[in-house]
Amino acid sequence: VKGASGWSFDVSAMAAELRTRRIGRNELDAIQVMRAYVDAQDEYKAGAGRGRYATRLVAEPGKRDGLYWPQKPGVAPSPLGPYVAKGGPYAGYRFRQLPATDVAAAGALPVFIGWPAKWDDTGVKTFVVDRDGGVRQKDLGPDSGTRGRAMWGFAPDECSEKVDGG
Repeated sequence: VKGASGWSFDVSAMAAELRTRRIGRNELDAIQVMRAYVDAQDEYKAGAGRGRYATRLVAEPGKRDGLYWPQKPGVAPSPLGPYVAKGGPYAGYRFRQLPATDVAAAGALPVFIGWPAKWDDTGVKTFVVDRDGGVRQKDLGPDSGTRGRAMWGFAPDECSEKVDGG
């Protein structure tokens, strides 16, 4: 900032700008995780799932019934990495797959949600992969963590918006 006595740093403006950039970077990373979830589900369905989507993120010990299982020699790697599969935090976000329903059992993509680990610090938007594989976003406010952990179903509403691109 240029003042009467010359140039100086506006420390409070710098802190706000750094926070804004961190949130933006984390939100872009979270969107990529949401898209990676769709890819992992497609990979699972084509392979270990034998035509069905995974109804859990982490496989039961010794099984390949989820999107993540520990890597062992001679066994194909799981479609999803351990940080996301175990809920994060990853890039300032926590993640979970909503419980399987009769719709998921019938072959629809299970809903996946990602919310900021610390709202208004690591992120603002909550992201959801809907049953069609689209990514939607909404600001759930300071209670986003509580609401994300409590969510059992998802129906898009007029306040959520589809994320563009891919």
